[in-house]
This record gives sequence, C-alpha cells and structure tokens, in this order.
Amino acid sequence: WPIVSTALAENRHELVLSGSEYSKLLADSGFDDRIYDLEKLNFLEISHTELSQLSEKIAKLKNLTQLGLTSNQLTHIPSGLGQLSCLRFLDLSFNELTEVPEDIFLHLDCLTTLNLSGNKLESIPCVGSLQALQDLTSSKNKLKSLPEGAHLLSSLITLDVSHNAITALPDELGGLNNLKTADFSDNSLQTVPSSLCRCRKLHVLRLQNNPLKDNRLRKLACNAHSPKELIEYLRRLNEPTSKGKKSRGKTTLVQAADEDGKTEELDDNCSLVPYILIQRPGEDE
Repeated sequence: WPIVSTALAENRHELVLSGSEYSKLLADSGFDDRIYDLEKLNFLEISHTELSQLSEKIAKLKNLTQLGLTSNQLTHIPSGLGQLSCLRFLDLSFNELTEVPEDIFLHLDCLTTLNLSGNKLESIPCVGSLQALQDLTSSKNKLKSLPEGAHLLSSLITLDVSHNAITALPDELGGLNNLKTADFSDNSLQTVPSSLCRCRKLHVLRLQNNPLKDNRLRKLACNAHSPKELIEYLRRLNEPTSKGKKSRGKTTLVQAADEDGKTEELDDNCSLVPYILIQRPGEDE
C-alpha cells in the first residue's frame, strides 16, 4: 500500500487507515503485512474497513501505546496482542468478536482504557491483572456476568456494561473506591448489591430497564431527582441497624424490601429517565 511505503520511508510513529479506501485495498491486494515492520509506531488506527483478521506478527509493534480497531469485521483477536506491554489504549469495539483469548490481559500492565462494545461476546476473560485500567466499556454484547476480577480493578473510574444479559452483580463491587460512573442499564438484573454505597466517589449509576424486583429501587432508578434517597437506601441496607440488629451488609435490595414489607407503585414512564446522578451534600463535582 502506498501509505505503508511512505510510513516505512519516514519511520513514522503514527499511522491511520480508515474508511472505504482501505476496504478496497483489502479486497484488491489483501492486508499489507509490512505494517508489522513499523516497529517505531506508538499510534495505530485501522477503522471502518472490512478487515477481518490480524496476524500474530502484531506482537512486533512493541512500542504501541494506542491501538484503535473499531468498526471493522474482526472475528478474532491474535494472542500476540497481549504482548504489547506498553499499550495504554485498546479499542476493539463494533467488530464481530465472539471470544477473547484467555490470557490476553496478563501482561498489559499499562492499559488504562479498554473498549469491547458492540461485539458478540458472551464472556470476557479475567481482567484482574489490569491494575492501571480506568475505563472498561463492554456494552452491547451478550454478557451474562461481569468479567472475572472486575472487583479487583482498583483504578477503575468508568464501568459500562449496559445492553447485555447480566443477571447478577458481585457484592465485592463495593470495594471500587475510585469508581465514578457505573452503567448497568438494559440488563437482566433482578437485584443489586447494597454494597455499591461504599463506592464513595460514585456520581452516576444507571440501572434503568432491568427487571428489578424491588419496587422502591425501580422507582429510585427511574427518578433522576432522587439520588440522595437512593444512596440513603443503599446505606441503610448495608450498615448495621440500631438496637443490636445484625448488619445486612450483603443483603440484596429485594431481600431487604421483602423484610421491610415496603413496596411502591412504579411510574410507567420511568424508563424514559436516562440515569441517576449521585451527588453527596458538600461534595464537589
């Protein structure tokens, strides 16, 4: 490809291949493997093309810090991608992926942003080793649970797993002390762990369009004007009660509501409210 020849001649550090022009090149002459010889690259984007596969040779691009592969036709990820130890940004969104190599995240110690949205993933391998990860987005897949080890992501600020088929959330999520935004909307959740109130920096919590059994929670999830009530509700269920009663720290919201015998009617229009903004009194934006 002419652009690859130029990049080689100029020892480029960045390369962007995006759009129908490159789909035509792929159809006419196939992928130009000389891209893998651009070992000084730190930024590579191949997007909005008909690209369906990448070679294991991608492991040669040791200096890559940003790799954008959104909106292609990729059906699998080469395990060699997991050897790119300098990688900070990885976007694999809107492809045709059905699985992710089991050990691909083990050596991506610098990764801060991971986007797997818009694929056909039913599961994601353990992400617990990604201690630098701040943004994990895997919406619009077929996930039935959070990735294993998600509760270990101590640097995580944004978690978006909306539009999946997730049926439960682990109580350990309450340990994500840096989490500010969590989107669990449009899943199959019937309960939510009350431990979420321990995420002290949480400002946005999206729960709408889940089959929540707790009517009060459903109403709070749909009411953008009741963040304080939601936090207090979570805290009350999570902390020990007075008069010597046992803590309900791991009680799910539906269990607690059943115990209290308190239910409320749900407004039919609640699904139109986009999110809950959690703002604690006296806390800066």
